[in-house]
Amino acid sequence: MKKKCRVFVAILVPPEIRRAIVRWQKEHAELGADWRMRWKKPANLHVTLIGPWRAGNTEISAAKRALMRAAEDAQPFMLDIRKVQWGPPSMKPRLIWSAGRTPKAFGALKRSIERELLSDPKTGARIRGRFPKIAHITVANFKPNRRLPPLDERVDWAFEVRSFAFIKSTRTSASTKYRIVGQFDF
Repeated sequence: MKKKCRVFVAILVPPEIRRAIVRWQKEHAELGADWRMRWKKPANLHVTLIGPWRAGNTEISAAKRALMRAAEDAQPFMLDIRKVQWGPPSMKPRLIWSAGRTPKAFGALKRSIERELLSDPKTGARIRGRFPKIAHITVANFKPNRRLPPLDERVDWAFEVRSFAFIKSTRTSASTKYRIVGQFDF
């Protein structure tokens, strides 16, 4: 049996927004020291559309075909990230994330991708409800061990979404590495 890997679907963050996030991380380095933050590397910054599932080569090929179909009817839209806060908001925070108003087009794209992935059992996709439906970028993650100080800072990280990516994720003891398996423009 072939080994399966972790895959997910996400919107890639453009370089100018990645640079702004890295500046924010550097300006807030004291949080990293106080809370043992694992800051997201610039290359790993993304907005998750479909959370991870395990897939082998056959499932990856089927998922790429499904994602091509989802991209056919997608329309470009603006993603307007306006604040950085602890997240997710409805759970015990374990992330620093940036979010804003989630546009209807984000939800439509997410539903279209889910529909296409689930229409073909060969994709192996498992859509779990635990992933937030809020468009956000994870800036850091941590294990909270005491009361968190307030964090609700305004930012202006807006960008146009014209594509999404299918990403393979490999975890090591030191970090997580992402490799783009497919990019789908619309």
